[in-house]
Amino acid sequence: MTLMPFSRHLGMEYPGDYFVILEASSKFRHPVYTNDELLYELNEIFFNESLGVSKLKGSISHDTLVLVDVSFTCKRLNCEVT
Repeated sequence: MTLMPFSRHLGMEYPGDYFVILEASSKFRHPVYTNDELLYELNEIFFNESLGVSKLKGSISHDTLVLVDVSFTCKRLNCEVT
C-alpha cells in the first residue's frame, strides 16, 4: 500500500504514452506505520532520447526520516499512431 502513489504516477501521469516499466525496486529502511503523514518524492535522474530509456529515483519520508528508497527504469516502445 505504501508504494501505490508511485504506481499510480508511473501508470497514469509519467512518462507518457507507450512507456513500460522495465524495472522497479524498493528498499524499506525503516517501518511505515498507519496514520504516518508521508512525503513522496520522485525525480528523473537520466533520460536517453535515442534509446527511449528513463531512470527515476525517489523516496518516501516521514518528518526528516527517509523510510523507503525506490528506483524505476522505463522504456518507450516504438509505436506509431495510425
